[in-house]
Amino acid sequence: MLRLHFRAADLGRVRVVGQPAPLVELKTALMLLRRPDRDLVLERWRRRVRRELPAAARPLLDVVASPVRGPAFVDPITADLGSGIEQVVRAPAELVRVGLALAYGDRPMPGWLHELPTSGAARRVLGAAVDSAHAAIVAPRWAALTAQHRAESARLTARIAADGLVAALAGLVPGARWAGGDGLVLVLPYPWPREVDLGGRGLDLLPVGHWTGPVLVGANPDAPTILAYPARVAAPALPAPGGDGDPLAAVLGRTRAAALRLLASEHGTGELARRLGVSAASASEQVAVLRAAGLAASRREGRGVLHGATVLGRWLMDANAADGVAPGQGR
Repeated sequence: MLRLHFRAADLGRVRVVGQPAPLVELKTALMLLRRPDRDLVLERWRRRVRRELPAAARPLLDVVASPVRGPAFVDPITADLGSGIEQVVRAPAELVRVGLALAYGDRPMPGWLHELPTSGAARRVLGAAVDSAHAAIVAPRWAALTAQHRAESARLTARIAADGLVAALAGLVPGARWAGGDGLVLVLPYPWPREVDLGGRGLDLLPVGHWTGPVLVGANPDAPTILAYPARVAAPALPAPGGDGDPLAAVLGRTRAAALRLLASEHGTGELARRLGVSAASASEQVAVLRAAGLAASRREGRGVLHGATVLGRWLMDANAADGVAPGQGR
């Protein structure tokens, strides 16, 4: 478990990072690529990425070698891709050594990684790999990831306004809770025991689209701690009219495909029915079928129930998402 120790000052310094971070999205996508689960939709995505990833990007796979521990030096929190790559190339040697040691543990590293902390040539290879991998994996989905980040930020902000910060943080991810006792300690599911003192510097919350695992934490003695977590709102799929040319509608049916797409953001039954143009009973039936298939989930919110797409539903919708525009490319 991860235990985040808050001080009184930290509660006034919790914020949602304003934009998605392209290199965080890239690193988490590569970690997801290595995760050994058998999810069929994820596996189809993995096969496509492995097939389409350019040779120039493959050195980055040597660096991001673990499905749970990604080196901190490869994903600086910046919205500007060029600045981020420059920070990767110029990362302090000790930070690189520590990151690689955590990623590999007792496993042997590829020979060239032993040179990475101190070799300018190896750093340039890594910088080119980051650029190439970003172009292949993140850039085509950037518009969808940006829309997802905005929607998740709006959802979390609304939750804070409605229920307060303490309740919102306790509902950030499944299993999160405040520890008992006098101290302010937020406990979150984590692969190993870890204690982080926020130290009065605050907490930055970063929703991540390319991640479905436990929270990721970056502690910095001179800046707010960063807590990256899987976005609860799915990346929007741009719906084609049901019928020919819409594979999702061909599999699920037109109404059910439209319902799943609407569940990219959470809806109550009545609102879902209104937007689908069907009765509340019909909307409830559509959700029940999607829920039974593992594509949707429901949760109680006050006196009502909200429905949203699951991780499996998100990846299924992703097959129909429109291409986006990479940072700095314009529109």
